[in-house]
Amino acid sequence: MLGAFFGRAWPTAVWKPMWPFFLAGGIILYGVQKGSAALQDTEEWRNDPRHPAVKRGERPVQPAPGH
Repeated sequence: MLGAFFGRAWPTAVWKPMWPFFLAGGIILYGVQKGSAALQDTEEWRNDPRHPAVKRGERPVQPAPGH
């Protein structure tokens, strides 16, 4: 079945030589997600109406101090 889509099946390893790249991709994905979550909770972004927590109604928009 897969041969019809991908042609001949070649007897080669995929996971064995590529595992460092898969692991590095997972680490990068984790780091980007943690960085994004940390930046969403900065003072500048916390009260922005575009913040996901504000959109879901979990956090009301508070006016900035001095306004």
